[in-house]
Amino acid sequence: MIVPEVNPDLVRDRPRGVLAGPGCTTLSMIVALGALHARYGLRELVVASCQAASGAGREGAGTLYAQLEKVGDDGWCSEELGIRDECREVLGLPELKAAATCVRVPVVTAHSVAVHAVFAARVDRREAQDVLARSPGVVLCDNPEMLEFPAPSDAAGTDPTWAGRVRRSPDDPRALDLFLCGDNLRKGAALNTAQIAEPVAADLTP
Repeated sequence: MIVPEVNPDLVRDRPRGVLAGPGCTTLSMIVALGALHARYGLRELVVASCQAASGAGREGAGTLYAQLEKVGDDGWCSEELGIRDECREVLGLPELKAAATCVRVPVVTAHSVAVHAVFAARVDRREAQDVLARSPGVVLCDNPEMLEFPAPSDAAGTDPTWAGRVRRSPDDPRALDLFLCGDNLRKGAALNTAQIAEPVAADLTP
């Protein structure tokens, strides 16, 4: 499972000729999480997503109802379990403790994700902001004094993950809380596929 900003080397590891990318909710946050994981070592993850209808009207409602029908006897829906599995695979952390809660909201485009991430090392808020600001595929929008934080309207129509509300947990010096937004139709679908295809095409070009 490939996200070029996080694990680009795996593009050339395709023994069966097949590559995959994660779903749009995971893609709305995984580039930012990958950058923080590279610095601090991710150990646990709790996310709550507000997912855009992206299609609105009947199609958006149909998507929502279809996902509700996939809730298992244990109360977890397929989207929530998929985020857990995809984060584990993309980050190379098969034992990562991860839990997600997903809800559909009346927003046409761009998913929003509230993230609580626990790392192996102590985190520093300013340093974490700097890591995000310097990471390809991430826009840091985090200025509490000016009330500047990411919103779906910022991310809609753009490629990067928008990151803000970066805070160190008051109860755990190894934990960060942050808010992320990403266009589920761009990076969350078309762009990631194109980014995977480019090095594959280069390999196949004589």
